[in-house]
Amino acid sequence: FSNTATTDSRSNLTVRLSCDNGRNWPIRRTAEAGAAAYSTLTPLGSGIAGDDLVGMLWERANYRHITFSSFDLRWLGGVCAPVKVTPPASLPAGMTTDVTVRVVSQNDKELPAGSVALELPSGWRAPSVTVPALKRGQGATTRISVTVPATATPGTVPTTATYLVRGTQRSYGDGTLTVRTP
Repeated sequence: FSNTATTDSRSNLTVRLSCDNGRNWPIRRTAEAGAAAYSTLTPLGSGIAGDDLVGMLWERANYRHITFSSFDLRWLGGVCAPVKVTPPASLPAGMTTDVTVRVVSQNDKELPAGSVALELPSGWRAPSVTVPALKRGQGATTRISVTVPATATPGTVPTTATYLVRGTQRSYGDGTLTVRTP
């Protein structure tokens, strides 16, 4: 699947991959960070190395160009392991609160130990945490201690949890944190 991942403009063209028929989209990679618009994907068969190839036709540069790109699935750099962020009802400003992140392996082979981290606004703190090795269908629930600055404005804050395994393979899960005054 491909679309512009930015909600307030036509930019950040992103390719996503589901490992469970569209229930989750844990694998994603930006194809074009700048202006982009409509896109479509098509399978191209196997490449020289035997990898499955995908073609993408897309608009770029504020509709001035139609571009055709191709890539193999390794280019996505992903791992089939959906990530779910489950925050508490709210996080008080100036305090540290645990946010739950669950990773479930959908891979055919065992995944080695990895890590999960949260993308947060500047000034927030949250260490990455270790995720143990996972067999197919096995999941791990972790808790990440998130410190919200005392100066944080109450309201909602988007976050993305990134699961990293083998140093280069990633999967993602999005969530929303709610900040409140203590």
